[in-house]
Amino acid sequence: MKDILIWVIAGVLLVLSQAMILAEKMPVAVLLLSLDVMIVLFMFLKSNREIRDKFDFRSIAAIISVLLAITATMLVRTASVMSLYVYIAAALFLLFSRPAGHRIFEEAEIKTEPAKMEKWEPVFFMVLLTLTFLSRVIALGDIPAGVEGGEIVWMGDAMRLANDKARYFWHLGSGAEWPSMTTYQSIIFGKIFGWNLGNLRLEGAFWGIAMVITLYFLIRRMFSPLTAAFAAVIFSFSESQIMISRYINPIHIMYTCIIVATWLFIEALRNKKWYMFALSGLFTGLSIHGYLPGRILPAILAMLCIYVWLFDRKHGLKFKHLMIMFAGVLVSAGPIAFFAWKEPELYWGYLRSVNPNAHTGASAYIQTFFNNIKDYAGAFHIRGGANPSLAVACKPLLDPVAQVLFPLGLFLSVLMIFKPYGIFFVVFFIFTLLPAMLGQGNSGHPAMTRIMGVFPAVYLMIAFAYERLKNVFVVPGKKFVSAVFIAVSLMAAVFASYNGFADYFEMQSKRDYKIGTAHSDYIVGKEVDKTKNANVIISAHLRYWGFVNSDRVFRRVLWPDEMLILDPDRENLLIIDPIYKGTSKFFSDNFPNASIKQLDFKPDTPEYACGGTLIYDIHAPDTSNFTVRIPAEDVKRFQQFVDSSTGEKVDVASEEFIAKYAGKSVTLLGAVIITEREKNAVIKSGKKGWQVSLSSAGFKESAEIPYPGVHYFKIKGNVDKSMNQDELVSVMADGVMASNRIFGIKEKYGLRMDFYKSEDPDKLGRPVFSKNILLPAYRVYDGYAAPMGVPFFVVYSAFLNVQDKASISISTLKPSESKITVNGRVIYSSLNSAEKMDNILSFNNKDGIYGFKCYNLAAGGPTGRTAIFMKKESGKLNFEYMNYDQFLINK
Repeated sequence: MKDILIWVIAGVLLVLSQAMILAEKMPVAVLLLSLDVMIVLFMFLKSNREIRDKFDFRSIAAIISVLLAITATMLVRTASVMSLYVYIAAALFLLFSRPAGHRIFEEAEIKTEPAKMEKWEPVFFMVLLTLTFLSRVIALGDIPAGVEGGEIVWMGDAMRLANDKARYFWHLGSGAEWPSMTTYQSIIFGKIFGWNLGNLRLEGAFWGIAMVITLYFLIRRMFSPLTAAFAAVIFSFSESQIMISRYINPIHIMYTCIIVATWLFIEALRNKKWYMFALSGLFTGLSIHGYLPGRILPAILAMLCIYVWLFDRKHGLKFKHLMIMFAGVLVSAGPIAFFAWKEPELYWGYLRSVNPNAHTGASAYIQTFFNNIKDYAGAFHIRGGANPSLAVACKPLLDPVAQVLFPLGLFLSVLMIFKPYGIFFVVFFIFTLLPAMLGQGNSGHPAMTRIMGVFPAVYLMIAFAYERLKNVFVVPGKKFVSAVFIAVSLMAAVFASYNGFADYFEMQSKRDYKIGTAHSDYIVGKEVDKTKNANVIISAHLRYWGFVNSDRVFRRVLWPDEMLILDPDRENLLIIDPIYKGTSKFFSDNFPNASIKQLDFKPDTPEYACGGTLIYDIHAPDTSNFTVRIPAEDVKRFQQFVDSSTGEKVDVASEEFIAKYAGKSVTLLGAVIITEREKNAVIKSGKKGWQVSLSSAGFKESAEIPYPGVHYFKIKGNVDKSMNQDELVSVMADGVMASNRIFGIKEKYGLRMDFYKSEDPDKLGRPVFSKNILLPAYRVYDGYAAPMGVPFFVVYSAFLNVQDKASISISTLKPSESKITVNGRVIYSSLNSAEKMDNILSFNNKDGIYGFKCYNLAAGGPTGRTAIFMKKESGKLNFEYMNYDQFLINK
């Protein structure tokens, strides 16, 4: 009766497969026909013992399985749905290739005893450890030659935390979405070996090596030494694993810890030692000391524990064992949980910001999950991460060998989901995909940094499929077959490792990749290291300091104007990041002997993009890095006053100046620089009878400087036989003498900036903060330079210095969100497309000075982050950058 029922099922499947062919649903037809063929073969072999004994149908089924998986891998790009069904058919063949003497689901069951050590294992392990170590640490400061992934943020976190002892020791505090354990480890490596990017990356290298070793031992405990060796090799030298092990990140720790926790749990089932359960819980809790996906990892092991407790009772797992594990979790995760309880808005704030369904119901999460399945299903075989600053962007996350074996293991796990390892692998895979699939990052889908937790699950399933194949082919009494299988495995492992190793280091040498990794910043860092005695001044962008060796002393400034606080006794090297290209004119005009080097690092192909994501800075695509080397003699001249009567620089201590003006009253022009962090600034005269006038105010002995930036002044008095510029005028800030703040310039160049905590340019209210800038069009968003968070409005005010121009059009560089008015007329607006604009500004008065205002929205998003002023003169086709000398703070 049973045989008749099976034949009926086979007949139904055959009819259904034909129906699917007629309906042109070929993938479904292939799957149904594969099932039908397997049932027919099973029934045929069941009734023909002679044939069954003559042929090794287990090996044949396993070979068919591998061939089908290879075929499916080749079909993925052209027929993705068909390939899915072929993969399922391959897994079914693998399932029915039950090894001799094994139960059909045996590989998915927890082994009571670990495998005995093989003779070759110690040597293999040392070779694996050595090669893994070398691949992670060699030239770590130079490869990648830039920043990768989120290193810009993580380097900044390490710097702030190293210098701020008041922060929570388990969390960075405001603006950081991950706990601080990995950050502290970067700090430790930096303190021991030197504070530069290469040494901070040792944190990632350490956990990357630990991850390979722990995965080896987990697979060995689950399956066998040969399977562990194969899987560990292709895992260690895959491009994605090399990549994430060579930059600072809080990713490895989470799944290294869950791997260790799983090994400890399996071992605890064998020996029932309470401390093994406690250690398993401790490592489970440590997994949330990582990036966002770490918060879901404890649930993965919890699912395995609950399954074994409820459905696999032979292992003797008791409720008290689970409570011991839970206590361990509380101990290691306690600091994080306490912080989340004390400051939930801070801890969960970032998670909400990247959660598109934060204010919707459960159905929205389900819909988002299904919407993103295609992107993430293709990530392993078609296109990897969308972030162009990651080495594997736009490439499949898996090498060809892993592409074949991973789907086999995945669908084999699904077919054995009612067994411990089956459910563990499936849950591990799905749960570690969820943070990426349900999130909304800046780089689009698939989000590789959030998908990283899936790799242990992927390679566990690869090991799962390989173990099944090994049990079929490597059997006592079949030495030739076993040798062939091991030889093929060795070739596959070498092939996969070579591909991963070569792909990673080849990608690092390509210019069109380096543009996405701040490679020009790396070049700047190397140039700083070559400069031994110069006064180095670096823009306060988070990238630069990591490329400079820790023994170098340099000053970081918030605004480019603050770079003009120069040392007159030695060479000054300025690292400027990023100001628009016209900035170089200021340095060439005022420092005639300076060496100005612009670092435009463009891709080989201008339109190079990663799945639609441009690899240059979309917020300011035309900005460039500059290095400016200023000799000491140019600095001395720059810091001299300007004679108001001649407009020329003068050395007030020189014999020529004293002889010319001795006994006479003279008025000198100058400018003073106050940094953003300085308060209570005062400029005052230090010589009897001399007075100072700040910003066209009356002359007096001293004047308060109301806000930061560049302020212009006059100083007048009688010249005597003893003159010294430092004696004439001095600057105080916070009660302390501020040196090298004075320079001379004949015009009052610059713009005033007023910051308003408002999103409506017509309802600005009172400014929260003001400053003057000499070099226009600087990026002031994200609270980086401005003392407030986005969104806010910046209003630039100046007078146009555009003499002899018949007519001119003015705009801001896109994608800035701004409005420009001149004498109250709107001449440009990207804030309101309906606003009436006078696009052409005509000049008809003699001096050509017009009132200028720009209302710029700093919103922190893809647009509205930059104000870079452009002009187009009458009769010309293209816009060009407006330079510093085209804006005046005062008439």
